[in-house]
Amino acid sequence: MSVSILDYESWEIARRDSITYMLTVMSHLPLDANPIMAANLQFINRYAFSGDLGAANASLLFQDDNKYIAERCFTAGPLWHCHTGWFDDAHGCGRVLNHLNVASTVVDQCPTITIDHNAVFQLNAPRQSTDALLKPLDENAGFDAILDQLHDRSKMILCDLLTPEMSIKIGLQNDDLYVAGRPSDGSGYWNRYTGTPV
Repeated sequence: MSVSILDYESWEIARRDSITYMLTVMSHLPLDANPIMAANLQFINRYAFSGDLGAANASLLFQDDNKYIAERCFTAGPLWHCHTGWFDDAHGCGRVLNHLNVASTVVDQCPTITIDHNAVFQLNAPRQSTDALLKPLDENAGFDAILDQLHDRSKMILCDLLTPEMSIKIGLQNDDLYVAGRPSDGSGYWNRYTGTPV
């Protein structure tokens, strides 16, 4: 089951609406025979470059010393991709599989970088009812807490990836993560947000 919210206002609203939609559908599913094993959250961010195609460079958007993007991508021009994945511990409640796919392409003659972070919280025990899904095993394991953890991980990854200037431009330090806006001088990358939790 998947919920897509393409008109993102804030994390609080997206989380509330996602949980409402999922619980409505799950109330009609035989969860005792087909239990919930994981929760998934995906953020897709798109940044378009304003300026000459030849001037597009990953270092305008990303920190050179970030741990997620291969060094070669910083000298590859406007066309490259870097896909990676890893597991994180989830405080004894399961583990989180992170898929991070970062790609630079040209869309309508405009260099565009897409950051696609998909985090899968693999529960350490199946949940066979919506009550079991919502009931926390501890402060980290209720469904809303799981979604909050995944959201926070996504924010931390973006902070590690983006230059401090870009983090400020998109409002990353605020709870409202995706504040889109073209640079005032008309050049550089700007946030072209295209997706939200699924």
